Amino acid sequence: MSKRFAASVLTAVILAGCSLLTDLEGLDIGSSPPGLDSGQDGTTGPLADGDASSSSSSGGGNDAAPDSPSGGCTIGTTNVRTPGVMGTTGDGPDWGVADNAKLEDAAGTTVVLTGSADESRYLLASNFAFNVPAGAEIRGVTVTIRGRAIVSTPVEANDVRDKIIRLAPDSAVAGTSVLGQKDEWSTAYSEHTAGGPTNTWGNTLTSAIVNAPAFGVGYLARFRANAASESATLEIDVVKVSITYCK
Repeated sequence: MSKRFAASVLTAVILAGCSLLTDLEGLDIGSSPPGLDSGQDGTTGPLADGDASSSSSSGGGNDAAPDSPSGGCTIGTTNVRTPGVMGTTGDGPDWGVADNAKLEDAAGTTVVLTGSADESRYLLASNFAFNVPAGAEIRGVTVTIRGRAIVSTPVEANDVRDKIIRLAPDSAVAGTSVLGQKDEWSTAYSEHTAGGPTNTWGNTLTSAIVNAPAFGVGYLARFRANAASESATLEIDVVKVSITYCK
């Protein structure tokens, strides 16, 4: 074998070795397989602190499943419920058959207001049969009242208005009166909504309080008359309540 041929073979071997070394340098031998973090073996571990996890529906007959996290707890809202018990309390013109305001059926309870007796007694709705989870923090109470004014000329429907809407945590009205954005009635059925998911109406509420049969809502109407001889009738078809809580 000539010296020239031997030198050619040696050169080829050296070039092949350099190419192999270049390929090895571009390969990340320590990287993990796709889909795994470095150092894991493919098994699924617990979520780290702060990681999100899916929430499940509340069991044990609770009123409603939580639906979104907030400040370390999960917000839930009950179904809208109607009262099991209706009554009246206080002074002023009384309501007719108070039980007629238990259901939404366009056949509610009525009160007649006049220029000389322009504020009704409280219409008291209670026993909503809530089942908020024990120990839950009550965030707010939403009250919806459906009704209409029945008037004749010269009285206008919007002369009949909401005067007071208060919670009755233990069968007695207490806390702050909260009126909705709309407090004037029309001759067509409409809904007045007060409170909301972040409004406890100036009361300290617990799950035990709102779940109790005595928990309720008090409603008082007023009539803005121009003369003592004027009169108007207000019909309340139904009172509805929902509770927002954090558990």
